[in-house]
Amino acid sequence: MSAPLFFDTHCHPMIPGEPDATGLPFAEYRSTAMAQGVPYLMLASAHLKAAHTYRSYANSCANVGYAAGLHPHDAAKLDENPLVGFDVFRGDAKLYAIGEIGLDYFYDFSPVDAQIKAFEYFLQLALDWNLPVIIHCRDKTPDGQAYTDCFARIRDFAKNKGRFVYHCYAGTPAYADEIYALGGLIGVTGMVTFKMSENIREIVRAAPHDRLLLETDSPYLAPVPYRGKANSSALLPLVAQTVANELKLSVEDVAQITTQNAFRFFNFKGEPVA
Repeated sequence: MSAPLFFDTHCHPMIPGEPDATGLPFAEYRSTAMAQGVPYLMLASAHLKAAHTYRSYANSCANVGYAAGLHPHDAAKLDENPLVGFDVFRGDAKLYAIGEIGLDYFYDFSPVDAQIKAFEYFLQLALDWNLPVIIHCRDKTPDGQAYTDCFARIRDFAKNKGRFVYHCYAGTPAYADEIYALGGLIGVTGMVTFKMSENIREIVRAAPHDRLLLETDSPYLAPVPYRGKANSSALLPLVAQTVANELKLSVEDVAQITTQNAFRFFNFKGEPVA
């Protein structure tokens, strides 16, 4: 049997000059991931500068795509991230999604009205450009107001044939069921390996296999035994192993299922992997 090939559907490689720039330069980051069987990467932007940087990374090599969007933490910084400034990415062959976008009431780094304004703008942009969205939704509880406000908009988005994934999903099983009913997917990160994350393992066990994506959210949420250290796409197989254990499948099966899901969700144009 050939070695499994994984797709990291959500990662944030280093951006030179950023205050929190840690980790490997992108060429080394990617080669390290490929050596661990992770040739496919989706680079998720948090703001306009990241989208420009990730476009250049994606255009520099095969099997790498990017998403353009504004993280809710940065929604208040519209002077640095003018919403119309994202129009430059329209039609880019390596642009596969809008994101990450959404609502975060856990930290409240941006006012709620600014978060909602940006979220609604990018949802409409995704419909206009026929692209899926990568959603960030976080609150102090798994069923908090952020989830209520987010779902109120995603229901309308889905009715208009919008495609979406809740990245790093940590909401309730009931909301997960609604995600599936609306045609959405969930992203599973290294949190699934954490001792106190039985709620996420429960959601994984109950999820339809065709609604699961794997992700690292690097440099955050490194899986056990690397928890607390900088994460990278090279650690994605550890996430896959835990998912395989929970689903009572082989790692090879999990790789095949989730990579096929990612290709289908993003309409990804991959190239042969040597």
